[in-house]
Order: sequence, then C-alpha cells, then structure tokens
Amino acid sequence: MSKKDRLKAQKEKQDKILKESEKQELLEIEEAKGKMSKAAKKYRKKAGIESKKNYDGFLMKVLRLLTLIALIYPGLYYCIITVSGIAMGKMSNTPKWVATVMAIGMGVIIIGVVLAFLKKYIISFVIVLAGTIAYMKGARYIVHFLSKKIANYSGAKPSLMTLDKQYMWYYYPIMIVTLLTFIMALISFVRKIKKKKRIQRARDNAPVKSIIEE
Repeated sequence: MSKKDRLKAQKEKQDKILKESEKQELLEIEEAKGKMSKAAKKYRKKAGIESKKNYDGFLMKVLRLLTLIALIYPGLYYCIITVSGIAMGKMSNTPKWVATVMAIGMGVIIIGVVLAFLKKYIISFVIVLAGTIAYMKGARYIVHFLSKKIANYSGAKPSLMTLDKQYMWYYYPIMIVTLLTFIMALISFVRKIKKKKRIQRARDNAPVKSIIEE
C-alpha cells in the first residue's frame, strides 16, 4: 500500500470518528430538548449507547428528584410557615424584612430548580446559590435572635433551651438544594468539556487534505 493510500485510509478512519462524534452530539442536543428525532433513535440503537453514558442519565434524574424533595420539605414548607407567621404578627419580634428576603430567596431558588429540570444545570446552580444567600440571611437572623434570647433567659424549660438548634433544622437544609444543583452543574460542565475535547481530537488527527489529493 502506497503512502497516499495509507493517508487516505487514515483520513477515512478519522472522518468516521468525527462523524460518530457529531452524531452523538446531535443525540445529546435532541435529548436536552426532551425529545429524540428518528435519526437520533436510529443512531442510539446502532451505537448501543448505555443509559449511564447519556447526558441526562439515571444519575441526573436521581439528583433532580432529591433536589425537588429537599426544596419542598423542609425548605418550602418551613419558609411558608415562617413568612406567614411574620406577616400575621405571630412572630412579633421578627422584623418584616426577614419575611421579605426569605420569600424572595425561596422564589429565586424555585426558579433555579425549575431550570435544573429543564437541564440548564449551570445557570440553575448560579440562580439557586443567589436565592440561598438571600434566604439564609433571614434564616440566620431568626436563629441568632433565638440564641441570644436563650442565653439571656434563665429558668426556661429544657425543650426551649434548644429552640435555636430546632430552627436550624428547619432552615439550614435548604443548602442541600444548593449542593445538589452544584453537583449537577459540575457533572454537566465536565461532560461538555470531554465532548469538545473528543471532537477536537478527531479533527486534529485528521490528515491534511492537500497531501492526500496530490
């Protein structure tokens, strides 16, 4: 086999690798939109791609489900109770701004979680982080207020002496949502980098066209 034939064969092999990479990229785009074209389905069946290799595989689905659970309870549940209590005057020692920042923070977190279900993982984490910061500002105020009150109050019932810690369990688990969205964003970022490197490597290894055609 001549040098020209070897180069031509190598180019055909690299073109095949590049074509396979482009097909897989098409598959991931189709799945990210929540649908799969006939061509993508055909390629999936032909290539035998396992679910663990899919961009939105089983792991991401589990993480989204855990995020939703942590958001609803205890996050959203205790946020509604707290904001309602402050608004109705049942927590008279707590300023109104605490209810405001907690409500706004929770609203932003919900938007971020919705984006995670739309598979916009990186922007989802950024939004959830911003919402968590706002939410925790109000939550920390309440916990700090209770800690000071308990420290300055003697003769309280034993159950009341741990009231600040109880409220930590009510509010602080919202950070689990932030952690889970961070993990999803990290997985998404790493997979995107690997995909780009794979495509670039296939292109870089392709022989120069002018050499083959000489």
